Amino acid sequence: LADLAITMTTDSDNLENVDHLLLMLPDLHKGLNVNPKFNGQFGESNQETNKLFDVFKVRLVHGWIMDSTYDSLNNISYEDAQDLLTKAADLNRDSTDLQGANETEGEENGKLSHDAHILTKFLITTATQLTQLGLLHLNEIIKEDEFTILFRNDHFSTLFKHDDRLYNLVTDLGFKRHSAIVWESLITIDGSADSFFDGHFKISPLENVSEDITCNDNSIMPEEAEQIDNDRQYAKKLQEEEDKRLATHMHKKEQLNRKKSNAT
Repeated sequence: LADLAITMTTDSDNLENVDHLLLMLPDLHKGLNVNPKFNGQFGESNQETNKLFDVFKVRLVHGWIMDSTYDSLNNISYEDAQDLLTKAADLNRDSTDLQGANETEGEENGKLSHDAHILTKFLITTATQLTQLGLLHLNEIIKEDEFTILFRNDHFSTLFKHDDRLYNLVTDLGFKRHSAIVWESLITIDGSADSFFDGHFKISPLENVSEDITCNDNSIMPEEAEQIDNDRQYAKKLQEEEDKRLATHMHKKEQLNRKKSNAT
């Protein structure tokens, strides 16, 4: 990556980003800080990560977008959302904050609780970190035959637009020995209408192959099957932790609603 970056960099203004990349590379295996905003952009804390992709002249994109009718929320980032939910949870722990607050504070607390409720519902219903608005956004901003990096569910994937259609590069280890599967179309949020394609963007003869290819496939080596299982277990653990956190916030919100009902 370092050699490629130096070779690609002809603009002196971009040398600073190359220097930054050289400092980042030794720790790149630990991951990158990505902070998507719910309007299709990225938060300020994402600037360091953006510099890395700028070196290689490739855009980082995401499709986790909230309806613009929530104009007070769709401009915030994921990190901002976590801060807001934490403040709302802290407020809910002590009902006296609501009873003893003046009118202005009461309105602010009410707005905070309302926003937290909307955010919690949004996070739960968009667990795949891709919305219909986000899919439309990606189709609009990505140019024909442009490679981009899609950030979704804490993963980076290669996203390409060809013949006015979006394709994800298939990198799952389970498909390693299926050379006819190179791309997967990105048409729907849940993947229900997506299909597999070969390297020439022709429907793959293996388009109906199950994504659950495991060690039952004799073409997969034992170490590959173990890696597939490890990846699944890790993804499952992350999802369980996220579900538990969101369930906690929902429970606290329900407790607050009960306290309000009892007070009235």
